[in-house]
Amino acid sequence: MPLTVRCLPVGGRENPYQYLMMKGLRNEDMEVGFGADGKWLAILRTVLRYWPDTVHFDWIYRYFLRRRRWWTWLNAPVFVLEVLFVRFVLRRRLVWTMHNLGTHDIADSFIERAVRRTFARCCDWIRVFDQSTVQRAADYLNVSTSRFLIIPEGSYADYYTNQISKGEARRSLGISGSGLVLSFVGGIHPYKGVRDLVETFVEIGDEDWRLLIAGNPSDSDYAEDLLKQARMDDRIVCRFEFIHDEDLQIFFNASDVVVLPFREIENSGSVILAMSFKKAVVAPSIGVVGSRLQHQAELLYKPGELAQGLIALKDVSISFLEGVGESNYDRVSQSRWEDFRKAFER
Repeated sequence: MPLTVRCLPVGGRENPYQYLMMKGLRNEDMEVGFGADGKWLAILRTVLRYWPDTVHFDWIYRYFLRRRRWWTWLNAPVFVLEVLFVRFVLRRRLVWTMHNLGTHDIADSFIERAVRRTFARCCDWIRVFDQSTVQRAADYLNVSTSRFLIIPEGSYADYYTNQISKGEARRSLGISGSGLVLSFVGGIHPYKGVRDLVETFVEIGDEDWRLLIAGNPSDSDYAEDLLKQARMDDRIVCRFEFIHDEDLQIFFNASDVVVLPFREIENSGSVILAMSFKKAVVAPSIGVVGSRLQHQAELLYKPGELAQGLIALKDVSISFLEGVGESNYDRVSQSRWEDFRKAFER
């Protein structure tokens, strides 16, 4: 009989990470599928409907964190009781891929930490993406380091269309000139430091540089503030919209270097995505980001010193950045989604 695994929460085919992760797990010895959709009692409904050997979790905050604090405090104990019942009464195996220590931009870190600690103790193992995360995660969750497995995230190189040339991409976005094009591509949230990027670029960016910011803002006021800043500098191009999979190639291929000015991060799909599009990356040397990009140390900067990261670009050529991008692609391609399968064979 094959091992049966159900994955929660349900991200759907439109979630590239979850789609590729599940595809990598499937083989003749492992049957993998989504669990029950929705937030309310999804874990219990998954177990009663499918009776899997293992339930795998990615983003558990979806089951208890809410915008209103009182609603979070009501949902959290329900989630914990559900987990305890499934683990110790129904005796199903629970495992977890921990993407970050905590959820970004939340108002109540106390309740989240308490829930995560309880959940961690119910898991057979917890997957993280790099050795640098293990001790911090163990301290945060108050569990032994022996509970963690280190398995890097795979590449997105074969998932997204990547055919458009740099010239075609720039013409489609109305970007002219031969100067350096920096880009930020992805969800636009305060913790990602996009405002810091705009302000720093305005202050120290060369006259012939361009900054491309593309993605869907999480907050309309935040987006309007960014647009107000961008309108004062015609070197900045903003495309605040949901980016369809087939259009990602336009934004990445129009750029010479991707800038990811995170204020806080543990793992980053944005880094892996940029590497999969053969891009050099300017980013802070924190969490898995520093380990993933240690071979391009010239483009990493200390947390809080974004200006130094942009200044470093003044001393490198576009051909150098292209070489770094090729190296990034080669390195990220070494991580395979199928590697995660060995965790379930323990």
